[in-house]
Amino acid sequence: MNKSALILLLFLFTILTSFKEKQPKTFATNTKPNIILLMNDDMGYECLSCNGSTSYKTPVLDELAKKGMRFTNCFSQPLCTPSRVKIMTGKSNARNYIDFGYLDPTQKTFGHVLQEAGYKTLVAGKWQLNGVNTNEPGNTDLNRPYKFGFDEYCGSATFDRTVS
Repeated sequence: MNKSALILLLFLFTILTSFKEKQPKTFATNTKPNIILLMNDDMGYECLSCNGSTSYKTPVLDELAKKGMRFTNCFSQPLCTPSRVKIMTGKSNARNYIDFGYLDPTQKTFGHVLQEAGYKTLVAGKWQLNGVNTNEPGNTDLNRPYKFGFDEYCGSATFDRTVS
């Protein structure tokens, strides 16, 4: 093949590929996936009908499980507050424990990680990570969720303090 023919072929290839119909972008390719983490107190794996429960009907959670990513193997604590600290930091309680119900302000949480990745973050429900029954720094600070990587907080203004 001579030089002129090669140049002509490259020119035709360039022209033909430039007119190729472009695939329309879908919503999923333009955005990051939504991440919803549900943590419920006193609810076991066996309570969801998508996990085989016949005692409870959980159609909305079943639909989320069907369309989303499921994590079915994890290690937790038998108490809600240590479980919250553990899931926030991704560390075992032996590596992040300061005091009961207290999230150490030096810890990096999944809220921080998601913010660094460009996500907007929200935590809803009971926080219970101020250590309200301790003398730890910040135990009365009602803005602590915002300091742990959450743009929004929707929950109890008193962080579930026990009323005497």
